[in-house]
Amino acid sequence: MKRIILTGAALAALLTGSAVAAAPAFASNGPAVVKVNTHQNGVADTTDHAGSNTKDSLNGPVWAYDNLERKITATHNPEGTWTVVVASQGSYSAFADPRTGGPASFTSGPVSGQVTYIVRADGAQPSGAGISSQSPLSLHSFDLVEALFGNAPLTIVDSHYNFDYKLAGQDYPQVG
Repeated sequence: MKRIILTGAALAALLTGSAVAAAPAFASNGPAVVKVNTHQNGVADTTDHAGSNTKDSLNGPVWAYDNLERKITATHNPEGTWTVVVASQGSYSAFADPRTGGPASFTSGPVSGQVTYIVRADGAQPSGAGISSQSPLSLHSFDLVEALFGNAPLTIVDSHYNFDYKLAGQDYPQVG
């Protein structure tokens, strides 16, 4: 749990109503955490099943476009790395079945999931300054992580993802 310790100048400014600006000092019993939210609409959703109804892309066959609210949380780890979770929740609009690449028997549904990265940032600190409330479609999950760190060079130590879709009422999990 974090506690805010007001400096003497800040306390004086609050009590006197003066315009003196003073930053609070922070004491922490736990790791540093940075949280940022962004939204993306029209995100290409890929599958490993190419077919007559999928569209080609550099990242694999596209079967749907997603409308996603992204919540990015970076937590500093004791050994100096950062755990960064890009959690996504929203909906998809399908034009192909991701299981076959053929025609979709459904048109839309909910999607939620997350990508978790362990990164080494070599001194770079995360900040929300590089991420706007509406992010461009060109930014994939790791691009958002890079933007969080001001596009400083990062090394991925580990990563994994899990997403859940409802396809015509049926669960369709994706894990990797």
